[in-house]
Amino acid sequence: MRSLDDLAKLYIYRDKLAELVIHNESFSPVFLRVEQEIASLEEEKAAHDAQNVVARARAIASRQKAMV
Repeated sequence: MRSLDDLAKLYIYRDKLAELVIHNESFSPVFLRVEQEIASLEEEKAAHDAQNVVARARAIASRQKAMV
């Protein structure tokens, strides 16, 4: 998985590219590509977070089961 630092950098790039697009629309393809990368990383992060939640729930349930 790519890092949260990558995502933070992409947010910065996106914001700078947005300013460039306003002044020169030839930057639009690059802006759109960065937007796609951000969406991809956000999806990866959400999936990873969901997996962590499930893993934590399994561990808690396992401990509870062991106590019974």
